[in-house]
Amino acid sequence: SDGSLAVRQAKVCNLRDSIEGAPYGVPLRGGSMLLADLFPQRGLADVQLFRRRAAGTLTRMAEEGARSRDVINFVGPWLAYLYSRPLSERLEWAWRNLPTHYVADLDGDQWQSAWLTLRRREGDCEDWAVLLAAILLALGVTARVGVMPGHAAVFVPLVDRTWPWPFVDPSAVPASWRIAQHLGRKWLVLEATTSPKRRGMPGTDDELIRPWLGSPHMWIGEA
Repeated sequence: SDGSLAVRQAKVCNLRDSIEGAPYGVPLRGGSMLLADLFPQRGLADVQLFRRRAAGTLTRMAEEGARSRDVINFVGPWLAYLYSRPLSERLEWAWRNLPTHYVADLDGDQWQSAWLTLRRREGDCEDWAVLLAAILLALGVTARVGVMPGHAAVFVPLVDRTWPWPFVDPSAVPASWRIAQHLGRKWLVLEATTSPKRRGMPGTDDELIRPWLGSPHMWIGEA
């Protein structure tokens, strides 16, 4: 499907803001879960709690995906070479090679595991965000999933030092990459739903994300 901004706005992810959070740890059935399984409705919604828990759960799904056979096989042929290169080069490789094919969920919001998205080669915003974060983690780059109204994306934390590993030093990020500020921290924001044919430099094509930077309506998953 077309990955243009207009199409993505029309298909804005079905992350339901009217659902309250529930405990983590619901197992994936066949590599996916219905959002209602993880966040059952409990009357009046606590939207911020939902987003915080959703971001945490999606980030953990990415961490699990980084250890999956499918993701390891995807990066495997390049792994030795990329591990000899700077983190920024690994990050750009993941960004360039993400095989995004955006398909909106039509029957509820179903979150796919990283390996299932890689096999199906289709999914919506949180599915591709989980896969991109998983690929980055498999390459040794810290990556988290962030949730905002109606959307999810990948956030790479930047710190002003090269330790603790494997955070990315802002000085190592090319000047052409747009850096974002959120709640006093620097991030490289990656829009995972952009079609590979339309993909620019990392940090660009962030029109659905930038309005929420610095806002309490956006939550980034914990590492």
